Amino acid sequence: KAKNNGTLLNFLYQKINTEKSFDLWTLAKRNIIDVEDMVAIVTLIIEETKIFGQVFDIANEKNILVSELVKILEKVLNKKAKPILLNMGDEYLINISKIMPFVKKLNINFQGQYEEKTIRKYYGVN
Repeated sequence: KAKNNGTLLNFLYQKINTEKSFDLWTLAKRNIIDVEDMVAIVTLIIEETKIFGQVFDIANEKNILVSELVKILEKVLNKKAKPILLNMGDEYLINISKIMPFVKKLNINFQGQYEEKTIRKYYGVN
């Protein structure tokens, strides 16, 4: 739980945890990556490539519906969200082909319950 209320997960966490309603764009998808995985990927890129001045997009290999993030947070917080559903939204595609060899080398697995594990790690009730 970062103090930055400008992030999507912090916004959703605050709304669900305080049981306040919020607009939920049902078609919106976002990309969730654990900051520790991001640091590991960047570190390996720097150590192994010694290439400077290139752009690497660092992201999860799959996007997730924001409505699924809400369901995960409901489960983690054991609280019911109060979304106002709006048939809006989109996703942005991120080309991560340049980082995939590093992801594989680090054995980072974005499949399965990656988003839930990441959310539990940072937003789980202690």
